Amino acid sequence: MDGGFAGDDLLLFPLAGELTSYLLNGPAFINRINKSYGYRSLVLSEWTEDFPAAGFHIDVTQKRIEIWHAKDFAAAQTRIQSEWPGWEVIDHCGDYKSQVRRTGGALKLQVADEQQLLDQLQNMLLKDFASNPADSLTYCAQKEAEAGKTVEINPYALKYDTYRLPGERKVELWDSAVSKLRMKKQQLLKGLPEDHGLSSRTLLDFFAQIQQSALAVNTFMLLQDGVVTAAFARAPYRLDQPQLLYSLSKSITSIAAGIAIDEGLLTLADTVISFFPAKLPGDISPNLARMTVHHLLSMNAGHHDNIYGAVAQEEDWVRAFLAQDVPHEPGSHYVYSTHCTYMLSAIIEQVSGQSLVDYLQPRLFEPLEIPRPVWETCPLGITAGGMGLSLSTESIAKFGQMLLNKGEYAGKRIVSERYLALATSEQSDNRLSAPKDRTDSAQGYGYQFHLCRRGCYRGDGSFGQLCLVAPREQIVIAVTAAFGSMQQLQTLLDFIYEYIIDQLDRKEAYNHADTLELQNKLAAWTYPLPPVQPVPSLALYYGRKGYRLDDNPHGLREIVLEIEEKRLTVQLCYGDERDNVLPFSFTEMLHAQDVFYKDLSLHRQEVITSAAWQNQHTLQLTLLYIETPYIVTYTIGFREEEIDVEFRINVSLNIPEYSTTGVIVLDEGS
Repeated sequence: MDGGFAGDDLLLFPLAGELTSYLLNGPAFINRINKSYGYRSLVLSEWTEDFPAAGFHIDVTQKRIEIWHAKDFAAAQTRIQSEWPGWEVIDHCGDYKSQVRRTGGALKLQVADEQQLLDQLQNMLLKDFASNPADSLTYCAQKEAEAGKTVEINPYALKYDTYRLPGERKVELWDSAVSKLRMKKQQLLKGLPEDHGLSSRTLLDFFAQIQQSALAVNTFMLLQDGVVTAAFARAPYRLDQPQLLYSLSKSITSIAAGIAIDEGLLTLADTVISFFPAKLPGDISPNLARMTVHHLLSMNAGHHDNIYGAVAQEEDWVRAFLAQDVPHEPGSHYVYSTHCTYMLSAIIEQVSGQSLVDYLQPRLFEPLEIPRPVWETCPLGITAGGMGLSLSTESIAKFGQMLLNKGEYAGKRIVSERYLALATSEQSDNRLSAPKDRTDSAQGYGYQFHLCRRGCYRGDGSFGQLCLVAPREQIVIAVTAAFGSMQQLQTLLDFIYEYIIDQLDRKEAYNHADTLELQNKLAAWTYPLPPVQPVPSLALYYGRKGYRLDDNPHGLREIVLEIEEKRLTVQLCYGDERDNVLPFSFTEMLHAQDVFYKDLSLHRQEVITSAAWQNQHTLQLTLLYIETPYIVTYTIGFREEEIDVEFRINVSLNIPEYSTTGVIVLDEGS
């Protein structure tokens, strides 16, 4: 334990036994502490080889207890709180680093070699010995008999008196346990922002600015020194839910290229045409011949304008890319190009003989404990590279932490520090092409990373998807959002600089009320549903009614509505894989599955539905496709034998909105 005593410096006490044996004595425990046994500094390795299972800090002045522990402590924490009325009890779980920081470095924990510890444990557990269940059963029966109980033993229980677990099976169980242990180690720890130089009050001000500016942030995670100090997901969005990243996919493709370069599969100087001899145009221009992997990574391939439309309309994107005019010498003209990143993906798949996801699975995703992701492909099945990847906010944060750690994660080298240094330094000048008032898009461009002010850099995607890394401040911020314009992303970045980066190390006093207010605010953040309106006359709309729709851009042919007092079902008929029956409620959100767009194509995905009457004759259906930023509304106006239907979507690159009319073809009244 360590204690902050009024008028004294910090004192450290090595203790034996359970935390509860000390803390369940309440404040009276403080009076029993003999300060003469305390240490100004403490090196635990001088006391024991064992790493501490727990620790606690008592701050008498602030009336605060902070606890660190390896085992589940929820029940004991409640009992401790009851024994310390008026005191604040903070549970840091396994964040031992916070305890060390709390002592200002006066406490030094043991430094152990993980592999050595695992080897010792493996030797103990995999010894070839036999267990005898008959002896164990007899011993238990004897103890029960001595306690005065009547004991009978089933003779069949003694039929097999010795059991040996096969050695191969032992090894399998061991490998499985170590794998799970290492994955557990990679989970992101949580901590207080005050332990990392930032106050909860400052973060409250930051989140207030987001709300006041109507920034549609769906999820947010702040890591300081590798510890999550603030995170939220506005319900029904979730931090562990895969989210479509759009162009943030490019930064992951960049790391894939770095790994391939590290492995010797390609070099920065390799020419693009060397990988696709069978898909070259009849006339290879000098500029096309000079185009290299470096130029693809730095968005400086020599094209004059964005070539997205010209390439995406073709089936063979590689052939279409190589057929584009290259008027500028590669390296002389920056232009943002999603298909430059696609070509990197095609090259990696060519040299590795694997899909990009298969290539990255053991090299990036598994070491970061990122579940195998979905990544969209071109018409020929090559991973899109520059778009179409879905990762959760937690996974984005882990990726950012790996970048912050200069290519390492949980002690494992993912990509070389040399490549990362190139990727996050200026390779192209993007200042002339940057939109006005977007300061952080005019600081230079690396290898699929935007450089930002103050030495920061980011990967980002349409509608505000973000992975921001601030190396000097040891900060990573992961965001998924539904911004109507990328100018709103600049607004968010401005807030991050003003309320987080610029407010670090202000030495503000800890305020428990601010901490609770911040936790409650983040926990209560939800998507604002329309208010519940009075239900119109039952006789008008109740029952099952079907409507055939006029032509519309989505090809929706019919809608069948079955309306009840509190719920309804909606059948959407397209004549293809999108045909579905969706449940809606007038009082709550409902979970369902639907086929809808992501970046390039249709996907079955999770959708959250709700319904609300806008007036006596107008029904609004809301669908939140929570794996994307998309929020769809169908507004249905009833007119005797007809309906008017409006399809609206909050954000989109290529999904058209429309209005149409339907005529009744089915009427099964209530």
